[in-house]
Amino acid sequence: MTSRKLIVLDDDDIAREIVSASAQRAGFACVGYSSAAELRMEDNLHDFDLLVLDLNLLDTDGVEVLQYLSGQEFKAPILLVSSLEERVLYSTLRVGSSLGLQLLDPVRKPLRPSELGNILASISTVSAPLRQEDLKKGLQESQFRVAYQPKVSLQDGRVVGAEALARWTHPDRGPISPADFIALAEDGPLIADLTYFVAGTAFEDCRSWSNTGFHLSVAVNVSAKSLTDRSFSDKLAELVRDSSLQTDQITLEITETSAMSDASAMLAMLTQLRIRGFNLSMDDFGTGYSSLMQLHRLPFSEVKIDRTFIHGMDTDQEARVISRAMIGLGHNLGMRVVAEGIETKGVMQMLQEEGCDIGQGYYLGKPMWHHEFLDWLGDSAVAVPAE
Repeated sequence: MTSRKLIVLDDDDIAREIVSASAQRAGFACVGYSSAAELRMEDNLHDFDLLVLDLNLLDTDGVEVLQYLSGQEFKAPILLVSSLEERVLYSTLRVGSSLGLQLLDPVRKPLRPSELGNILASISTVSAPLRQEDLKKGLQESQFRVAYQPKVSLQDGRVVGAEALARWTHPDRGPISPADFIALAEDGPLIADLTYFVAGTAFEDCRSWSNTGFHLSVAVNVSAKSLTDRSFSDKLAELVRDSSLQTDQITLEITETSAMSDASAMLAMLTQLRIRGFNLSMDDFGTGYSSLMQLHRLPFSEVKIDRTFIHGMDTDQEARVISRAMIGLGHNLGMRVVAEGIETKGVMQMLQEEGCDIGQGYYLGKPMWHHEFLDWLGDSAVAVPAE
């Protein structure tokens, strides 16, 4: 008896057959539709664990289907498939993300059963949605940990710091995607608890790095929702004092796509944080609709170029041109520029040629637990020694 269900929406009969056969081998029950009109007749949409969606349909296009699914509050992962150029695929991916949908990395046609099989095998068998109670229990029962991904100077190869990354391992579900639990936290009051947990842990670990002989900075992600809390600056400063760090060792990464809510309160809080000496980074720079206005109005000290542009620099001339322009813009505004998502030597060298300040990505160092990061620092000849 299969415990998982899949919908494939594709007007290509052969494509539907390939998906159906792969689904059955992976233990999914598969329902196939050839038109969006048929999908709208589905009464049990929320019972499905995955939707495979072709972008080119006879009666509509994939964007309209995504808008419909968003209106239906569809929660399951969506796999986009198409023969369209990669740029269109990733543009549609961003549309889906902006609609609050959970999209997997898109797949190019023609479909390969082996590739589909790997994707289907990665879909969790647990389909019940996470709840605020799960998140609260996870924080109370120490199910969360903090991993650290190195940040490296692209000009001299020194390790200058690390980004603190929240990780949640549920006792029944296993590892939970950060995209899922962060969205859940932001939907309720627990985003503050999660932020203070990560910050407190990261500050204490950063102090231990200094005690071991490495004077590094640490970056913590902050939801724009936290910036409307008038006590946020005081609580963060208290955590810094408790860990015996200096505020200039801390970078707060603010995701720009959500940073326009309650703009006046956000401006006041960011200004207070800068007065206290915290570094402020505009995270995912280049992916929102108001990047330049935010750079003009808000007291950021750093911009972090989104991995979407970095990942394709060595094969996509447009991505390189855009990245070069963002690096130049950041420098002309007196800001430090960070590139995330560096996965190859070629991309790193291009960023060095463009004068990017700091790099982050699997080529330079994967996320590590605290003890692993300390061991890695000890083995690395490029770590910054304490003064």
